[in-house]
Amino acid sequence: MDRQLTLSTLAGGVAEELFQNELDRVLNNLDDPNTDHKAARSITLSFVFHPDEERRVSNVAVRSSSKLAGVKSRSTVIFLGRQQGVMTAVEQLTQEELFPRLEPRLELSPAPILKADHPNPNPKIDDEAEGYIEESEL
Repeated sequence: MDRQLTLSTLAGGVAEELFQNELDRVLNNLDDPNTDHKAARSITLSFVFHPDEERRVSNVAVRSSSKLAGVKSRSTVIFLGRQQGVMTAVEQLTQEELFPRLEPRLELSPAPILKADHPNPNPKIDDEAEGYIEESEL
């Protein structure tokens, strides 16, 4: 009987499935802009063996866990006061809220390419005379 224990055969491949689940959690955490990009993430697979007294049989518990980066803290400024006798909090406006952009941004497009019938597109320059044509010649 050749049923050697391997990571992929243990409990029907549960270790690989648990690893994939934790990897998905880590990848989502890495992609989350609200987490610290410098924080290390880790995945732990744990195999706990509980043999019987004769040491011929053992139960194996497979567990997985991951250490993820926590959410970055954010801060804001709020103003406190009473409105009609009720304590109220109002968040400070952002720069964009204070000074909204009213005009749309201008998008620059490339200048059109002009084609000339004459090989020299500038009629004021005479190629053969190596200089400018006198105004009297025009």
